[in-house]
Amino acid sequence: MAVCGKTCLIVSSVIVFGLGYMFYTPLPDYLEQPWELRKLNAKMMVGGIITEISHGLGFDDRVNLMRKWTYKWAIDAIRPSDWMKGVSVTDMKFDGVPVRIYKPTTSQNDDVLPTFVYYHGGGWVLLDVESYDPVMAHIAREVNIAVVSVEYGLAPEHPFPEGFDDCVKATEHVLQHGGKYGLDSKRVAVGGDSAGGNLAAAVTIYLRDQKSVTPPKAQVLIYGAFQFCTQSLPMATLRNELESFAKERHAFIVGSWWNLNKQERELLKTGKFTTPQLASKCKRLVDVKMVPESLIQDGYSPQDHVAHHVSDDVKRLSRLVSDPRISPLLADDLGKLPTALVLTVQWDHIRDEGIIYGKRLQQAGNKVTWQHFPKSFHGVLNWFHDDDLFESGPKLMNSIVEFLKQNLK
Repeated sequence: MAVCGKTCLIVSSVIVFGLGYMFYTPLPDYLEQPWELRKLNAKMMVGGIITEISHGLGFDDRVNLMRKWTYKWAIDAIRPSDWMKGVSVTDMKFDGVPVRIYKPTTSQNDDVLPTFVYYHGGGWVLLDVESYDPVMAHIAREVNIAVVSVEYGLAPEHPFPEGFDDCVKATEHVLQHGGKYGLDSKRVAVGGDSAGGNLAAAVTIYLRDQKSVTPPKAQVLIYGAFQFCTQSLPMATLRNELESFAKERHAFIVGSWWNLNKQERELLKTGKFTTPQLASKCKRLVDVKMVPESLIQDGYSPQDHVAHHVSDDVKRLSRLVSDPRISPLLADDLGKLPTALVLTVQWDHIRDEGIIYGKRLQQAGNKVTWQHFPKSFHGVLNWFHDDDLFESGPKLMNSIVEFLKQNLK
C-alpha cells in the first residue's frame, strides 16, 4: 500500500506539474485575455498529446487525428448557432474544384454580385470550408456580396502544388465564367488567412504573370505565411525560444505540404537547410530592416540557415523554398498586383513576414493598407463574433468588411 501510495503521489505530481506547465504558457502581458489564450493553448497541447498517443497505439493516422481534434476544440466549440441567418449556401464545383458559395438572402436570383474568393487557413493540412462557414456568411451578409470558399486539396493526400492549383482553377473559373452563377467577374477580390493568405498572395502573382484572365481587383491577406527561407525573424525567434515544440511542428506541417522525406524534415528542424545562393536572396528580399524597431526584441540577432553540406536534399529544399507559389516574398517582382489589405497580429510566428510583404508590395507601387493588431494572436479571425472574449476579432473582421465595401464597388 505504501509503495502504491508513493507511486500514486509521484504520478499525480507529474500530471499536476504537466497541466500547470501547459496552462501557464509564457505569454506577454500586453495580450488581451492571456488566461483565455492559455486555456486555448492547453487544449491544443492536450490534443497534440492525445494525437501522438493514439497514433502510437495504432488508432488512426496522425493527420486525421489532428484534424478531428482541431475541428472539435478550435472550431466547432466556438461555432455560433445562427451563422446561416440572412445567407443562402450552395455547394458546387468550379473546373472540378469543390466550392461553397454564400449569398445574402436580400439579393435577387438575377442579381450579379461582387465576389470574394476565399482560401481558408489550417497550415495546408487542416480545416475545410465548413470550418469557415460563420466567417464567410458574415462577410457575405455584411458586405452584400457573394463569397466563394474554395475546398482546395489538403496535404499530405494532396501535396504541393495540388492545393495551389485548385485555388488557381477555381479563381480563374470565377474570373472567366462568374456571370453564369450571378458573380460579377469584373469585381472580384481574393483573400485568405494563414495558409490561405499564402495561397491568396501566390495566386495573384501567378495570375498576373499568366495574363490569361483579368486579374482580381483586390486581395485580403490575413496573418499570412509569405516565406520559408528563414526561421529567425524577430517574432519567430522569440516564439521558438519560448516553445520547445515549435520547430517540430513547423517541420511536420511543412513536410506534409511539400511531401518531404525524413532527411529533409530533419534539415528543417536543424535550421541548416539552404544553399548559399538562397541565403543571399533571402537576406535581400526578406529584409528584417523593414520590421519596425519597436517590434524587435532587445538582443535580437538573425541566424544563418546555410547548410553545412549542400546535399541533394538541401538543393531540393532550396528549390521549393525559392518557388513564388510557396514563398511569395521571394518573387523579385511584386509590381502590378491588386490593391491589398495586409493584416498582422502581434503574437504570431509569421508576424514579421506579413509586415515585410506589405512594405514590399507598397515599394513596388501597389496600393496597400497595413493594419497591425498589437494585442492579438494568430487565428483570432475565428472569434470575430465574440467581442466579450477577444476584442480584436470583431475589429479585424470590421477591417475586412470595410475594405471589401470600398474596393468592390
